[in-house]
Amino acid sequence: MPVGNAEGGDRGAHRAALTVIWRQALTKIKKAASQTAKMNPRAGARTHRRGNDAKDTTMTIGRICNREVVSAARDTTVQAAAKLMRHFHVGTVVVVDIGDDSRVPVGIVTDRDIVIEVCAVDLNQNVITLGDIMAPELVTVREDEGLLQTVEIMRYKGVRRLPVVDKNGSLSGIVSIDDLFETLTEQMAEMARILGREREHEVENRR
Repeated sequence: MPVGNAEGGDRGAHRAALTVIWRQALTKIKKAASQTAKMNPRAGARTHRRGNDAKDTTMTIGRICNREVVSAARDTTVQAAAKLMRHFHVGTVVVVDIGDDSRVPVGIVTDRDIVIEVCAVDLNQNVITLGDIMAPELVTVREDEGLLQTVEIMRYKGVRRLPVVDKNGSLSGIVSIDDLFETLTEQMAEMARILGREREHEVENRR
């Protein structure tokens, strides 16, 4: 049984705030992608359709996610997980079920989870496991998923990071809100360069 109410209190307010942020970011991304594609089709995202889903074939999550993921089994103690975070300088551990040739993500635990769910209520870090405190629902994204689709998932679920899985469902990376904002910034900069070139061409054509 998870310790505490993962959907209530601070997490509920945190999720609501993230939803607002992602709604605003998604609007900017869609506008930027649309304008860039109109001004320069080669710079815009090319898509192909499979059923009713549009896929971004030029910028997938697999290209921008962090492939170095710190993971641990469900029965790993919070104390051991904290040591992993300290050793690898990360704030997140992906909880996995380990198979012969796979690591299937089943949960995610952050340093904030450890502080709120364990330290703040004086629970024994050597007894409580990651399986005890991880959220009951895990949201993942496929590595071939497009950028905009991933933003939609984050916005809808109100999360800051997503484990990335391959076609077999095995853990292959992790993507965060920071990764997406960095990519968004690069795309916005490219759009600004295209706008600048378009103005230059207009001036030259009117001479």
